[in-house]
Amino acid sequence: MASPAEAEGGGGRRGDGLWLPGLILSGAAILLRLAVASRREGIEVDGITYLTNARALLSDFGAFTVLHPPLYSIILTPFLWLSADAEWVARVVSAVLGGLWVWPTLWLSRGATDARVAWLAGLLVAVSPSAVEASTRVLSEPIAGLTLTTFFVVLVRALRTGSLGSAALAGVLGGLTTLSRPEGMAYLALAWVVLARAPRLVAWRASRHVLAGLGVLTLVWCAVLFPYMALVKRETGHWHWSGKVGQTLVFAESVGDERPGAAMERAITDPAPDVPRTLLDYVLARPREAVKRIAVNLHLVDKYFAPGLLQSGGIALLAVGLVQLQWRRGPAPPEWFLAIAPLPLLGLLLFVLDARYGTPLVPVLSIIAAIGLRRLGQPDEPSPHLSVRARILLVVVLLSFGPWIARPWFRQDPAAVEKQAGLWIRRSTGPGATFIGRYPVIAHYAEARAIPFGQRSLDAALAEGRSLGARFVVADSVRLPESRPDLLGLVAGARVNPDLELAHVEEDRAGRRVVIYQIRDADARRVRTP
Repeated sequence: MASPAEAEGGGGRRGDGLWLPGLILSGAAILLRLAVASRREGIEVDGITYLTNARALLSDFGAFTVLHPPLYSIILTPFLWLSADAEWVARVVSAVLGGLWVWPTLWLSRGATDARVAWLAGLLVAVSPSAVEASTRVLSEPIAGLTLTTFFVVLVRALRTGSLGSAALAGVLGGLTTLSRPEGMAYLALAWVVLARAPRLVAWRASRHVLAGLGVLTLVWCAVLFPYMALVKRETGHWHWSGKVGQTLVFAESVGDERPGAAMERAITDPAPDVPRTLLDYVLARPREAVKRIAVNLHLVDKYFAPGLLQSGGIALLAVGLVQLQWRRGPAPPEWFLAIAPLPLLGLLLFVLDARYGTPLVPVLSIIAAIGLRRLGQPDEPSPHLSVRARILLVVVLLSFGPWIARPWFRQDPAAVEKQAGLWIRRSTGPGATFIGRYPVIAHYAEARAIPFGQRSLDAALAEGRSLGARFVVADSVRLPESRPDLLGLVAGARVNPDLELAHVEEDRAGRRVVIYQIRDADARRVRTP
């Protein structure tokens, strides 16, 4: 597999040298991810929508949720026939996509630096705990990481060669990245900055090449996005590459709240009627809230985001790599590009931060870390082998990754208890039941309808539930105590209402529990206990 970003003057043999590390490391990465995926139980809320959209593309496009990024569902659709267990198929697809990150990592390591770091960078990508985690769930991060890293490869080549073909291909890959994760649109701004500065960074390029490259890249990028944007326009009434950005920003107002779960619940169950439609509208309408959220999220980057994305060992390697980067102008490889590639993610400071949103950048961060290891303790004439200090550091970091990767074998998946609760409801009543409680994962496995508590009293919720045919009330020990502490008695299994009868309790090894009550007068038929 030849590299699209083979360094100028490197010759074919340099690209051919990537075959061996590519095959070994990507194969090992896929096998590792498949092993971890086999230990997963349950599904994420976003994963439910991705699966639903994939099925809708096969049978009923009217059920397609336009407001979710479509690329992962599109890729998943042709593989659904492989098994009746669509959830397992989705995990396998994610595992393969995550293992393929190794290839663009190797290409980018050849295009962005002259240090011999291909094996090291590929190894770090293959065993990065956050990359393994994201690549074993029904999420879009695996395809986002693959398209984003390949976009970086081609953008670096466009920067170094001035090729309009490379600019067009970068536009295709950038558009696909945006179709996998909406924050991918921020990388269009990065491409503009990088190519606009090309005359200073790569002295031989003329200004007309810059304008042509920017025009081609932007037009192709927008052409890739246009069909999806047209669907968003039909659904929401306005043009956008992400139809729910305004509502997502309102959800993010829970950041910094003493009870973020309760704030999120209010935003979902009782949304404000005047939700801003775009990021600019939101910042102009609520500037104080935006500044406050950025300040809080900067703290959360240090507290949760960085440790969750890199773990302590990865943070140490990244720090070593950043101080070893060489900031040189062309025709030298643009190592500086690796340092600025993560900057578009600063836009996430206005939203709810989650470490998984940063996982598509693991390949870039791994290359920086590999450069640090390669140059650590090396004299002016670098050796083809790592120094003793670098070897010790690498071994310590890899050993620290082990427990993170092995956790699924020793800890029960947090989603398992909700899965079992949903399956119990389905066995008890069959598909099509209705229950009170906002638990989309339970509703997914029960093939049931969930009615949220909202801010209503239990009596009011029961009254509405009866009118809608609800047969159960569901409470959990994780979210409900924060969002509705007045209903805490439900979690304990207490007799908090004469119309509720305890029907079933699911509890995992960590103490997470889901309690299911039957509404006595919901149906004259008795629930058959499986």
